[in-house]
Amino acid sequence: MKKFSTLCLTAAMAVTLFSCSKDDETPTYKKSDFIGTWEIASSSGGEYNLCADKKDYIIIGEESVTSESFDDDCRGMGKGEFSYTYDKNKLTIMQGLAIYKIINLTATELKVEETSLMTESKVVKTFSKK
Repeated sequence: MKKFSTLCLTAAMAVTLFSCSKDDETPTYKKSDFIGTWEIASSSGGEYNLCADKKDYIIIGEESVTSESFDDDCRGMGKGEFSYTYDKNKLTIMQGLAIYKIINLTATELKVEETSLMTESKVVKTFSKK
């Protein structure tokens, strides 16, 4: 009987340890969590402005994303509105065909890994809620 109890306990522990899959570790966000105006705070690569007065930003709405960029002299480099799709933790913005995987999202910070579908290059960008 003691052997049987030990065997049952071992089996229960094994089921508990191996029941979680890697997919369970990926957080899923609601669309309403990231809707708003986000200002660039940092970028691990690629280009973003060094203008002290104006930061590149994105506005994520219900149906589209608006973005505006500035050069080092704070002159506007371009503003555009793009459609997007959202699935679990990936934003696919139809701007140069990029996928933005959400790494972290809080009430004040949005951190994404941007993957270009054209070049397959990856950049980590952090945005602050404006």
